[in-house]
Amino acid sequence: MQTSRVKAAASGDKTYTGKDCKYKHGGVRYTANGVCIKCNAMGLRHYRAKIADLLKIQTTPTPRTAAASRGAVHYVGKECGNGHNGLRYTSTGDCVQCQAERTFAYKMKMREALDEARAANKQAAD
Repeated sequence: MQTSRVKAAASGDKTYTGKDCKYKHGGVRYTANGVCIKCNAMGLRHYRAKIADLLKIQTTPTPRTAAASRGAVHYVGKECGNGHNGLRYTSTGDCVQCQAERTFAYKMKMREALDEARAANKQAAD
């Protein structure tokens, strides 16, 4: 004996009338998966609302993007791993104090290299 779902699938129908779902929505179901049409619609509504909430969370501007939209150079973000106050560059998100320390260390290294090169040139000239 064939069920109404098999008959509906054989005739190419997208829906068929079967048993009532557990929520008593009536017996109209999708032929492809046997799911109640009203339950499916309610599930989609719930799913879409959940996705919309997630998108709202993700699209709220961060302090960095808000500062960038104002044209600010700095913004106050999270404290960095070195415990600095959280002042950061809008363009890169780097901690201002960490960047200053890196720049200072680089300049000192270059100054030492230049001094060594000058000393080597002076010895070579003598």
